[in-house]
Amino acid sequence: YWMGTYHEEPVLRIESSMGNRGMSFGFRPPSSGKTEEEKANHFCGYEYDAMVKGVHSTLANIANIVPDYKGQGYEIVGFAWFQGHKDKGQTKEQYEQHLVNLIQDLRKEFKAPEMRAVVASVGFSGYKMGEDDYLPILRAQMAVGDPKQHPELAGTVASVDTRGFWRSRAESPTGTGYHYNHNAETYVLTGDALGRAMVGLLGGKAEKLTVDQGPK
Repeated sequence: YWMGTYHEEPVLRIESSMGNRGMSFGFRPPSSGKTEEEKANHFCGYEYDAMVKGVHSTLANIANIVPDYKGQGYEIVGFAWFQGHKDKGQTKEQYEQHLVNLIQDLRKEFKAPEMRAVVASVGFSGYKMGEDDYLPILRAQMAVGDPKQHPELAGTVASVDTRGFWRSRAESPTGTGYHYNHNAETYVLTGDALGRAMVGLLGGKAEKLTVDQGPK
């Protein structure tokens, strides 16, 4: 919604949904390197490669995808990332380096050095998230949007803390925690916050999101 509202030009969102994959293995970006054992494993980095292949394939077929496309070309402006469940056990430093590599590798791959990136943190259990749970991953995800921790990404990367969007099992259709209890409100609020953050990175202004985020 926010991208379509902000831009006068048509906006194409290319989605890559691959669950049950970790940044440290399946989505491992090229700059993170691989051990000899990992090089021998077809699945190490496979999801990264599949995502890149899918985007290239979509862009090559853009004339058949975007209505009224007249060959005017395109610009890759932004990238959104919402993941983390399968990286439990990684340290903040490990996940953080993988995430920085992911952003930088995608910029190189698509020849978009100024591509903006917005990152939604993990939000499992909301503000009750513990040190032995997902807090190291959350801190890594928030770090890439912090210009003090990553001055090289300042102004081009923003992070969104989603813990306030967590809804309990009692408020949700299911108790499947790793799918955020299948709570539509959680999904909508996360996507909305990512869109607002992207507008900000592009130099626009979006009305501040106000929602009851519960006790902290």
